[in-house]
Amino acid sequence: MRAIYKKEIGSFYRSMMGYLYTAFFLLIAGVYFAAFNLQGGISEFGYVLGNTMVVLLVVIPVLTMRTLGGEQRQRTDQLLYTSPVKISQIVLGKFFAVLTVFTVPLLILVLSQFGKISLLQSYSSFLAFFFMGASCIAIGIFISSLTENQIIAAVLTFAVMLLSYLINGIGSLIKGYAVGNIISPFLQWLSLFQRYYDFVDGYFDVTHLVYYVSVVVLFLFLTVQSIKKRFRKR
Repeated sequence: MRAIYKKEIGSFYRSMMGYLYTAFFLLIAGVYFAAFNLQGGISEFGYVLGNTMVVLLVVIPVLTMRTLGGEQRQRTDQLLYTSPVKISQIVLGKFFAVLTVFTVPLLILVLSQFGKISLLQSYSSFLAFFFMGASCIAIGIFISSLTENQIIAAVLTFAVMLLSYLINGIGSLIKGYAVGNIISPFLQWLSLFQRYYDFVDGYFDVTHLVYYVSVVVLFLFLTVQSIKKRFRKR
């Protein structure tokens, strides 16, 4: 797994994708920081991260589209999956590599206390944002395992994440109808992004973190099963 992890990390930063993502994320975060924290006088940094969610809708599909689909396109998947390394270790190596690239700009955004800043609330937002990103990455890697076409993988990942982003609003719209009253709580429960705002509002809900971890475990498991199923057909 360590070899896969190093290989993937190297590929991200040799191709400049890792640097471009870090620069782009920090640029967007800086714009929102200036708007909310400096000009608006808001001491909670979680609102900055919350507004970068739209960036994740585009960035996560780009980061994950090549993880497994690229191996199929280059016909290196059979060599990789027949190596002594277990398929689960390969998937984990790729997952942690993408997660590391995702986390780098978060580590750069170090908070220091100048005046009255709610550091505990801000860092809990960082933690929730990290777990939310991990769950999105797991979903993207699973979709990448389903097709060798990187564009299709990116578009499908974007569609799934966009649906998750909008699903809370959809649930609220249909809440007034008979069927909507039944479906709406379920749709809102599925939302990955809405849970984050509880941390921004000062509620440290462990169940939300458990939900994110469960999503990661589920989709990494499905990724392993998808790869095994494909090789059984060959």
